[in-house]
Amino acid sequence: MAYMIGMAVGGVVGMLLLSRLTLWMFKRLGDNERRILVAHAVAYVLAVGLGGLGYADGGPPRFLYAASVYGLPTLLWLAMDLLGLKGRRFKGQVSN
Repeated sequence: MAYMIGMAVGGVVGMLLLSRLTLWMFKRLGDNERRILVAHAVAYVLAVGLGGLGYADGGPPRFLYAASVYGLPTLLWLAMDLLGLKGRRFKGQVSN
């Protein structure tokens, strides 16, 4: 049980940091849905690639396992960012 909690927390925190980095890298795209989707897709691909190699533990890469570990955290931060964008637009802070 403790292992599963650690994996969940690690996935959420890891994807938070990686998604913030990719959002910063793509800030030239503006504050819109396209930037958020591209940044999170890149973050997910990086996490699966690096995680798959890290979970190999001397064997073949485990990309499918990494995809399952980082899938839900990626969707969580994607939803949070899209809702945050919608909230900023509702308050009139961001224009299309």
